[in-house]
Amino acid sequence: MKLCCEELEVNLKKMIEIYPNDFSPNMLDELFHLKKIHLSVFQTEIEILPLKLLNEIYAKKLETIFINTSVALRIFCTLPMTVSEVEKAFSKLGNQLNSLALLSIENKLASKINFDDIIHNYAKKKARKEKCN
Repeated sequence: MKLCCEELEVNLKKMIEIYPNDFSPNMLDELFHLKKIHLSVFQTEIEILPLKLLNEIYAKKLETIFINTSVALRIFCTLPMTVSEVEKAFSKLGNQLNSLALLSIENKLASKINFDDIIHNYAKKKARKEKCN
């Protein structure tokens, strides 16, 4: 909660506009209330990880008091997973593009490669046939 009051209010209004069914306009009051009672209820520093704060809210059975905050934290805690999955896909795509770029750069060398020999050698190494007597 390092944002100043004006910034927080502007960003909360944007979030309420985006998610009108999930948040009520009194969310700002709810966050200020949470900030004031945070140290006495949670007995931790004000800088707390979102998932830890969400777990603490549920552990202390405060989710009915901080409804909007609980919803916001649940949404926030699911976002990193989505981002990391996308980054993983782009990473794989980047590796494939790097390989294709290398083939394009070394196209003279690549055109001289006899793929039949490579396939034959690969198949020979990976063959799983066993002789049955």
